[in-house]
Amino acid sequence: MLRELSPRAQQDWAALESTRFFRRALEDGRIVATEEISPGLLRHERVPFVSYPYEWPFEMLREAALLQLGLLDEALADGFVLKDGSPYNVQWRGSEPVFVDVGSFERLRDGEPWAGYRQFCTLFLYPLLLRPTAGSRRSRGSEGSLEGIEPSQARALLRVSGAASSRT
Repeated sequence: MLRELSPRAQQDWAALESTRFFRRALEDGRIVATEEISPGLLRHERVPFVSYPYEWPFEMLREAALLQLGLLDEALADGFVLKDGSPYNVQWRGSEPVFVDVGSFERLRDGEPWAGYRQFCTLFLYPLLLRPTAGSRRSRGSEGSLEGIEPSQARALLRVSGAASSRT
């Protein structure tokens, strides 16, 4: 799998590949194997089977979220951040999640909030909160959408499920 980088992404890649966290994540398989085959052109390891977050059970979505948050935490320590918070950046090698979008890492700019926070909430956090309470049928309708579950939808569904559980 090949990926061409923009000039800015090429600069971020050059800085990223030398960080401790990135080398460690490559070694332990949390990030897909990646090599630069010519300036601005990356080759990624092929993932044997592609699946989508709306197909995953609760446990897989939770593991993908934990992988992404763990990588974000380590990246921050080395001066990098993820520019998004999408479960579509995670695939699976058997039962192990692997982060496949190395282009999502960019250098941290002081004072800027995490741009991927809202996306992480709509595509990871709200679906995870709603699955055990509102049931998979109710929350799955929005999960197939690239935008996920909007905050107003999550609030309404959590309010309904909270009222139902307080009556029992």
